[in-house]
Amino acid sequence: MDVDVYQIRRLLRLSCGRLQFPIHITSYRPAQAQVYVCRSVPQSECFACKGHIGMSLRILVVDDSSAMRAYVRATVEDNWNAHVEEATSGFEALRVLPREKFDAVLVDINMPNINGLELVAFMRRSETHRETPLIIISTEASQRDREKAFSLGANAYLAKPFSVEQLVETISQFLKRS
Repeated sequence: MDVDVYQIRRLLRLSCGRLQFPIHITSYRPAQAQVYVCRSVPQSECFACKGHIGMSLRILVVDDSSAMRAYVRATVEDNWNAHVEEATSGFEALRVLPREKFDAVLVDINMPNINGLELVAFMRRSETHRETPLIIISTEASQRDREKAFSLGANAYLAKPFSVEQLVETISQFLKRS
């Protein structure tokens, strides 16, 4: 979309404030702008975004480890044209889930407050999220843990540490590659 500096300022005031503009501004002439990121409000309420332009898939990563969330985010963004939302616990994920419909959710088991298995059980009982692919990413690698996750409704289980290739292969089972 073509916008000038005054329109950009208006968008920032009226939007969620989490916008990224790859803009080349030459004085006050119109500039090319693309809106990519809106994370603090539901996209339906964001004046500027009205959907994530260029973002075809939506992935939620729920893990208390910031390093693991960054690893998964980088892998997903490098391999799919996706918007990645992050949550640090099952409790935080429960606050994020009503705002968006996700194409896949990657969940750690061991987290504070609400653990990953409780989140899986909740999502499978929810009419809205019942069909969302759930991929467990956990250090818990015993057969018993896997069986428990699958019995609650997980679609796949990746034991940490895992490679980028393993993650891509697992997610690919549930998503169309862009």
